[in-house]
Amino acid sequence: MKKMNLLVLILLQFSFHAYARKAAPPVEKTPSTTISSDKTEATPAAQISVADPSITDKVSEITFEDVHISSYSSLLSQGKTTDLKMVNHGIRKKKVFGLATVKVYVVEFFAADPSKLDKTEDGILNSLKKAGAVELKLTMSRDLAGTKITSSFKEALEHNGLDINNLSKEMSELMTELSSVKEFEKGQSFSLLATWKDTTATLFIKRADGSIKTITGNEVFATDLFAIWFGKPADDKLAELKKSLIK
Repeated sequence: MKKMNLLVLILLQFSFHAYARKAAPPVEKTPSTTISSDKTEATPAAQISVADPSITDKVSEITFEDVHISSYSSLLSQGKTTDLKMVNHGIRKKKVFGLATVKVYVVEFFAADPSKLDKTEDGILNSLKKAGAVELKLTMSRDLAGTKITSSFKEALEHNGLDINNLSKEMSELMTELSSVKEFEKGQSFSLLATWKDTTATLFIKRADGSIKTITGNEVFATDLFAIWFGKPADDKLAELKKSLIK
């Protein structure tokens, strides 16, 4: 009898545990979190900004001496944009050894307000300031060392009454900048853009790589610089270029 009671007790305990396992809710497994190696965190889109200052040209389909002429130019400085309109263009030629004539560079002339320009031989130079910002863009027609360019510039400056051995700090800085270029290659360009405020002028030099150097000083240095093209021509080829730029 005792064996029978013990057997019944064991069966009852076995049944109870089986029922408990069946009735208990399944334990939810929390899936492990894995980070895929190709999954990247979303980041805000990068904002593209234009360097200040900058000079941007709008190139047209018009060609002159194998150069695509720009229809206008735009200066961004201190958050302000100044648009410059095309005035005219021409080519600088030079006689070599007084015999052969070679092409040196194409010049594009821009001004913020061309209507203020006095397009006469004697009046153009002193009217540049009235036209707001003005720019000359030079595109090489041949490979030319920076020292060759500055040498030519100094000849023209001397022809306009400057002592090239005693140039202003601003003019010397410009000559140093250009001379530092080992060689301007054919097709490369650089720009000289001037703005005026009262009796001060700022010259923006756009290098061949698009970067900008600025020189600020007395307005006289800007007038002296542009006298190379708009002052007293140093030779007959510069005289021809001047006429092309102001016609």
